[in-house]
Amino acid sequence: MKRRGTAAALLAAASCLMVLIAVRCGDNENSPLLDPQAGITLAEGVISGVLDYGRPGPYPSTIVIAIPYYDPSCSGGYSSIHVTGEYNNWDEGAWETAPGMTELFPCLWRERITLAAADDQFEWKFVTDKSWPSSYAAGGGTVDETARRGPTTDENGDNLIVSIPAAGDYWFMLNSSTDPAYFWIADQDEPLWDSLAADSTRFTIENLEASVYTVIIWVIGDEVNFPVRYIRGVRVSGDKGTDLGVVEVVPSGEIFGVVAFDDAPATRPAVTVFVDYSDGGAVDTVTIASADSVFTVGGLNDDTYDLRFHAPGYVDTVVEAVDFSAERDTDLGRIVLVRGGAASGTVEFQDDPSNPPSVIITGVRASDDMRIATTVADPATGLYVLDGLPAGLVDLEFTARKYRDTTMVDVSIAVGETTAVGLVTLAPGCVSVATTIHVLGEFNGWSEALFTSDAGMDQVESCLWRDTIDVPPSVLPEPEFKFVTDGNYTTPPDYVLCDGEEYDSLGGPVCLLGEGSPPNLVLTDADTPGRYQFTLDEDSLVYRAKILEEFTATIGGTIAYDSGLEPPFPAITVSATKDGGATAFASVSVNPSTGVFTLRGLDAGTYAVAIDGSNMRDTTLAGLVVTAGGTLDLGTITVTEITCQSEFYRIQVVGDFTGWGTPPQGPDMTEIEPCTWVVNIEIDEGCHLFKFVTNGSYDNPPSYGCCDGETECDPGTSMSGDVCLGSGQGTAIGYINFTSSGTYEFRLDEGNLTYAITKLE
Repeated sequence: MKRRGTAAALLAAASCLMVLIAVRCGDNENSPLLDPQAGITLAEGVISGVLDYGRPGPYPSTIVIAIPYYDPSCSGGYSSIHVTGEYNNWDEGAWETAPGMTELFPCLWRERITLAAADDQFEWKFVTDKSWPSSYAAGGGTVDETARRGPTTDENGDNLIVSIPAAGDYWFMLNSSTDPAYFWIADQDEPLWDSLAADSTRFTIENLEASVYTVIIWVIGDEVNFPVRYIRGVRVSGDKGTDLGVVEVVPSGEIFGVVAFDDAPATRPAVTVFVDYSDGGAVDTVTIASADSVFTVGGLNDDTYDLRFHAPGYVDTVVEAVDFSAERDTDLGRIVLVRGGAASGTVEFQDDPSNPPSVIITGVRASDDMRIATTVADPATGLYVLDGLPAGLVDLEFTARKYRDTTMVDVSIAVGETTAVGLVTLAPGCVSVATTIHVLGEFNGWSEALFTSDAGMDQVESCLWRDTIDVPPSVLPEPEFKFVTDGNYTTPPDYVLCDGEEYDSLGGPVCLLGEGSPPNLVLTDADTPGRYQFTLDEDSLVYRAKILEEFTATIGGTIAYDSGLEPPFPAITVSATKDGGATAFASVSVNPSTGVFTLRGLDAGTYAVAIDGSNMRDTTLAGLVVTAGGTLDLGTITVTEITCQSEFYRIQVVGDFTGWGTPPQGPDMTEIEPCTWVVNIEIDEGCHLFKFVTNGSYDNPPSYGCCDGETECDPGTSMSGDVCLGSGQGTAIGYINFTSSGTYEFRLDEGNLTYAITKLE
């Protein structure tokens, strides 16, 4: 099932890989397998784990690689790729005399190239199969010329251009498993891996950008033919790393079961079992001979799989979302195939193209929209036979790249018969306006970081996009959102609300607008927290949303004061953030008569619960694990009452934007409640220092300033944090990076010893 290379090729490639470590032979006297450090907190940009070879040391040489958005199910498609450009005078003869790039894994290519001089505008293309027409060139998005990385498409566009800082050896890397593909160029002098101690099995991959990675475990130095392991969906965020715990190098579990037929034929047909990742991508194909009934699928990694069982003349049976663990067997039991019918016909193209694309014909059961079977028309004649269709009414969907999708509705299918449906003509159709589309809205904080950390919507067809988004209770009802194209707001235009339109359901028309401030779409009638599927149809210019999974978990508890304060309590808010998120997933007010609160509509995960009231010290409970549909009772939570009375009659905000001055120059704050002071100030964009000066003096009494001394700008000190009483200019808070000019509210809480700065609209 897995592609393997020779030992010589693997060893030769070991010196070129981006972001990897080597694990070498040694004994196991202090094996970290005995202490996997599960749950450790890692620095940002780090992936770590412990390898379990299923035996004591010494261990074979092993490489662990992290590739962003790599899809190991990619089947390639090119027999050779050559880096052709200025450095070799665009020499086409090199396609015959030089081997070109090496395909390390499916669709992951590399080549070391010596560049003779620095070049601010170094140009080249990745030439496929010794021919220009399908070369990977500019396209698919913006290239970072200085970082020497970016997207690329195999449509032979303009030359790729980067800045080469100095002469020397460089590694050219191409990940063609994604669409668009992704390239990067590494300086030979950059450290590409870390060598660990001989007795260690823990790996640590550092300096990773925020992204979603596939981790590849590649054993290269042992007589045992270990499979290559792929661990998909490993996310690295901007504030912490990911520890994978103990990872088995050799998956031990299998998926197995028995296949039967509803009509018990005298001669059983052969059965083909197609194994796919549930989120797309082929993994393996297993054949059950006519004399057999048992199937076994092995060598799989931890992941979620769909298994499709196909036999000629029978309806395909699909077992979806098999959550598989490589550490145990999974028994699917008895799979029964039902005899079906078939449909046949011919397809043609209205414009008679010289190089027609493949036409895919899919049968969809009309009663429940379930996709049943798929085939491809003969490219020479347009003929097709689609078998394995269920008895009854079936819709036939015809799709081809750059042609309008066509559906033949309510085709009558009978068991054991073939229904002739005649000729279907495909007209030139929709081509997407975008390479990537992201669903951004209130439910994900309109975060532009998702443009680089998340792949965005799946392009199901040329103009049909789909994505799954979590909608928390904190943004309900009716959150706003838009479909953002090519990783940038408004330029190019985004799919937004059409002028004058109002919606009364989960869906409606969209318009492609970019001027001014296009109106946001509204997820109308959405009042249930959950996991939603968003679909965008650029051909019909409509969107649809439907809930896939309702969030029903809860966290509850009761608030009590350590001072013995009795109800009714003043206003208290309880909010929950999920998995280290920056915004509240859910929020609720405490019942002032009883102190009871219940956070509803939570997804499974780990939460931090923050309790905030005007007369109490803020309290946070972290690491609270909630299961799907479960209830977590926190019991009685005791908080500290603050009976604060300020010692100062006057507090000013004084900083470089007020001119400091002696005596201190700066606006006076207003005490809106005991020990809480606010003031609004016009601030110019840039990095600034300031402090809260008391009673008109820097030193006597002391001012509220930074607890740890000054810090550097970019990104600078947080817009909120702790304050301490100190004296002199050395206690200034900063530098604060004000990213835009405007009016900012400065707030000082003497009771909690905190400050907060908020830009006002």
